[in-house]
Amino acid sequence: MAWAKAEPIILSEKQVSILNELQRGRSNPTYLKRRSEIIILAADGKSTNEISKIIGISRLQVRHWRNKFINATENLGFIEATDPSKLKKLISDLLKDEQRSGKKPTFTVEQKAQIIALACQNPIDLGLPFSHWTHATLTNEVIRSGIVPSISTAQVGRFLKSSGIKTAPVTDVD
Repeated sequence: MAWAKAEPIILSEKQVSILNELQRGRSNPTYLKRRSEIIILAADGKSTNEISKIIGISRLQVRHWRNKFINATENLGFIEATDPSKLKKLISDLLKDEQRSGKKPTFTVEQKAQIIALACQNPIDLGLPFSHWTHATLTNEVIRSGIVPSISTAQVGRFLKSSGIKTAPVTDVD
């Protein structure tokens, strides 16, 4: 099966300059350098297959970034003509990954706050038969009190560590 020839990318001098700067910038992320190189090579007339081999990525990735840039060509030209100071940011944003939905957090901010608040309380004041929390006892109390239906001891430990809490304050019991 013969592949359709890729649509050429035509860049202005300013766009080429920005893409070269993004590709060569020492502090720029690798993804930005690679995607800038894809666009530069495409504008130089390289095929998707050639770019794929040069950069060492799949043709599908090359095609994706090539098409994304082509679809933005009109907008890029408009911004360059009306507000050239925004062109670099627009090109950088264009070459970024789009936000992905991802998995929703298992625990809400409120639940985390309740777990940390519980850890700050003295277990004896809650009528429990020990004077300080362990991750296991705190986990059991979090579940028993209905803050969350289930949680691992390790997760409770991560919440405490991220908050700088080791155990609840211990007071002398008379």
